[in-house]
This record gives sequence, structure tokens and C-alpha cells, in this order.
Amino acid sequence: MRLEDIQIGAPGFARIELQAGINQTGMITVAGKGALDPSAAEIDVQLSKVALQPFQPYVKQYTRLEIEDGALSVNGHLACSQSGGSPGIDFRGDVAIEAARARDPVLAEDMLRWERLDLKQVQYQNRPGSLTISEIVARGLYASIIIGPDRTANVQHILVSAEPSPGKPDRQQAAGSRLPIRIDQVSVSDSSMNFADLSLTPRFATGIQNLNGTIKGLSSEQLAHADIDLKGQVDKYAPVFIQGKINPLSEKAFTDIIMHFQGIELTTFSPYSGKFAGYKIEKGKLTLELRYKLSEKILIGENHIIVDQFTLGEKVGGPDATKLPVRLAIAILKDSRGVIDIDLPVRGDLNNPEFRLGPLILKTFVNLIVKAATSPFKMLGALVGGEGEEMDFVSFTPGSSSLSQDQQVKLGKLAKALDSRPQLTLALRGTAGESEDRQALAGHAVMALVRKPGDSREGPLTEDEQKRLHKLYRETFKKEDPGDLVSSVDEKGSKLPRHAYKAAVAEASRKRLIENYPVSDDALRTLARERAVSVKEYMIQQGGIAESRIFLLDVDMQAPASSGEIRMPLTLDAR
Repeated sequence: MRLEDIQIGAPGFARIELQAGINQTGMITVAGKGALDPSAAEIDVQLSKVALQPFQPYVKQYTRLEIEDGALSVNGHLACSQSGGSPGIDFRGDVAIEAARARDPVLAEDMLRWERLDLKQVQYQNRPGSLTISEIVARGLYASIIIGPDRTANVQHILVSAEPSPGKPDRQQAAGSRLPIRIDQVSVSDSSMNFADLSLTPRFATGIQNLNGTIKGLSSEQLAHADIDLKGQVDKYAPVFIQGKINPLSEKAFTDIIMHFQGIELTTFSPYSGKFAGYKIEKGKLTLELRYKLSEKILIGENHIIVDQFTLGEKVGGPDATKLPVRLAIAILKDSRGVIDIDLPVRGDLNNPEFRLGPLILKTFVNLIVKAATSPFKMLGALVGGEGEEMDFVSFTPGSSSLSQDQQVKLGKLAKALDSRPQLTLALRGTAGESEDRQALAGHAVMALVRKPGDSREGPLTEDEQKRLHKLYRETFKKEDPGDLVSSVDEKGSKLPRHAYKAAVAEASRKRLIENYPVSDDALRTLARERAVSVKEYMIQQGGIAESRIFLLDVDMQAPASSGEIRMPLTLDAR
């Protein structure tokens, strides 16, 4: 240490030179001039490889991260002056931190490390306060997010609860004195990020490697938007692009970025698939295009997800695995090329303390799977641009197996949807109504005995048909007179016209014959099966669906009527 030209009690500057070792590994060199009254200094400062570990007590005030390694170097000029009670500070220079490593104390895993971090042309002053950095260069940066066996993330381990100290201004009061910051450019090279979930068996891990790029124009000014352009690979081969505009230093944070992940191997996510879906992943590739806009703490996300050749593998058990038909849901979402192409928009308010982006995206995706599994026809109709609410059944007129025009239109839409989803199969369970179909079949049988063979018209009975009906009535009911079924006068006692009386007698006779006509269970079973066959034939002949994709189930002869019709349910499955 060397001091020259010291004058106590008189104005003037003393020459200062200092060189010393710090903690056995570092070195400090100071050269310049200083004065005692008034206090002032103009010095060049050089710090070389000063170990960071001794600064751990200061770090603990803000985080529980444990500094394991690292060395600080500084080369700059420091000017200090005393005026008005508080000292003025002005620093200009370069700062570097080498071989730094910080550890999560709970999992005993590295959370953050880098080979070298350079802060170039740093300029700091406190009156008025400002901080500008020409460029931050991060080489070999590594960041890790790990979920431990207890399902707690390492980020939670390092946080120190922020409790306001007595007498200190609150956050809103401090906002007005926020330090203005400008960083012209952040350059990232040969860096990586890692994510691991140790709560799963087998353990899940993935990451972004070879991360390179820049962030330009960071500033705490409200209207400043920095340009971000980063590129990397997931699992070494799947390219990743992160581009857009951000403003994390501003009090009102702004984000408008696109993150594009292309061709990620889905087998990487097999631990998650086994835990929550109950199946391992056999194969598939995932492409994500995620766009997020954040303004005024309102987040709007557009998540475009493309999954190619997603194939489930071995079934695995587990308490968290869903009981829903996951294979069916995937088959519904896949198109004819084996691609799942969906959009998952999300929206949230960051002012809400319960808002979490990751769980929200997962919940949205899970809801889509649940919807596909529990309402497959509705989802199928929506995916092909049709209305799916009424596609899960076909309606028949009681006693008939013929498809009406509107039911044929419905089946045409279903055939179009099935054609675009080749993994889906269709099961048909023919139905018959115990009451309605028995009555309708009896009516058909009675009219077949009254009308001439081959005459299937509907409408009033002719005079000859009425005679045959009356004859059938007398034969059935032991020569009872059908005329006794109807009074010849109306409610007022007036005699009915002859044609009205005859029509009333014919209708009463027909109804009683129908009520008395025996319809066997075999006839009902035949009708139910004919309905299923008519749908199958239409789907094959008119819809172009392969016969191998359509299955006839055992019939149901206890189907209730709805709006005077008998509904035959349709069932989707995945092959």
C-alpha cells in the first residue's frame, strides 16, 4: 500500500496505490487519488479472481441458493464524492464471473452454473440513479428446474419469503424510485436448460442443448421492447426457436414471444404418459408452436400442438392413471395421416395469486382428452366441421327399419368423419321398443290382412277394405258385431252421418284388432337387428366405410321411445 501527498485539514488530493491478496485466491489493485475534506475519490479498481463463496452470507438475504464455486473479476474506474449528506457514486468498467456454480440445498443438485459471464461497459451512478450495460455475454450457461420426489420444484426451495421490515417502504412506494436499467444486448452461447421430474418412476428428464442467440434492447422504460432470438435443440436433434419481444425490466412487463419446438420424440414423455394415461408411449413426434402475449398482467396464450404418429404402447398401472378410454380419445383426435393438430388457447390474470401457466395448459389439454373420451361423437363432429350433438344415435319410426331422409344425412356426416379417422370403429346395437314397436308391428300385420298383397300405402280404408276388416273382426272376436263399438249418435244426440259412422266403426275395429294381435319376441328381435343392418349397409354402400370397421352387437328390446321414435345408439371404439 502506498499513500502520497497527504494533507490533513487542508484541501487537495492524496495519491493512493494499493495491492493486496483476497482470500488466498484473489487480488485487488487500486490506483488513484482521494481527499478527506470534502470526501472524494477517483480510483482505478481491478479485482482478479475473487472467490464468490465467502459472499454466501450476503446471498442468503435474498435466496437459499448455495454458492459452490465462482470467481469475480472487475476492471473499472470508480468516482466517489460527498455532497449533501449522501455520497455520490459513479462506476464505469467491465465485470466478469467465471466458473460459477450454485446448488439447490434440498436436492443437492446444481441449479445454476456457467463457464463465464461477462458484463461489458457497465455504467452505474446513484445521483440520479441509473445502470447501463453494453452487453452481457453468457458462455456455457446451465439452468436446471427439478421436481423432487415430494413433487416440490427446486425453485420453491431457494425462495426466501419476503416479509416487509418495519419502517421500510412498501412495494408501491418503492416503485417510484425503481432504478432505471438499460442492457443493450444479452448474448447466449453454448448454453443449456434442463428439466427433470424425480417424482416419476421411471424418472423423467429432458432439456434444451446448444442454446445460442441474443436479446437486444432490454430496458426498464415502460415502452421499450427487447428483441429475443434464441435457437437450440431438444435432446440434441429437435430444433427449438424462441423469438419475439419482451420487457422484463419494466414495472408493467410486456411479452410477445413465439416458442417453436419441432419434432420432439414423444417417448421422452413416457413416464408422464404411464402415470396419468395408464400407457407407455410407443412412438410419435411432437411439434409445438407456443405464442404468449402479456400486457397489463393479462396473459393470452395460443398453443398450437401437432403430434405425428402418436402410438400408445404397453399398459401400466398406477393410482393416478385415468380410467377414461384414452385410446379412443387419441383415435378421435388423429386425422387420416395419423396427425393430431389442435389449438389450445389459454388466458389468465397474473394479478391472481393462484394463476399458474403450466398447470393451466395441462388442464386445458386434459380437458380436451376428457371431452374426446366422454363425448366422442360431439368431439368428432366438431373436428370435421359438423354438429356432433345428435350423431350418437339413429332414430326409427316405430315398427320400421327404414332410414328417413334426415337420418341418412346424419349418417353421411358420420361416414365423412369416420373416413378421416381410420383408427375408429363403429358398433351398432339394434333396438326395439317393448310397447311402441309391438303396437306398430301389430298394426302392420292387421293392415296386411286387410289390404291386397303388395299394397303398402297409407291412408283411409276403402269400402272393400272396411268389409274385409269387419270380417276379420267377427272371425277374431267370435262373431261380435263391430258396429257395437261405436255409438251411432254424437254427444248432442244427433245421428252421425253414414260415412262418418262407418269410418268410426272401422277405426275402432282396427284399434281393437291391433291390441289383440300377438307380436312375438322373435319379431321384435328381428326388427331390432334389421335396424342395425340397415345402418351398416348404408355406412358401407353409401358412406364408403370398410365392413371390417363396423360391428353388430346383441340387440336391445327394451329401448324407450323418445318423441315418438325409437333411438338406436351408436358406439365408437379404437382399433
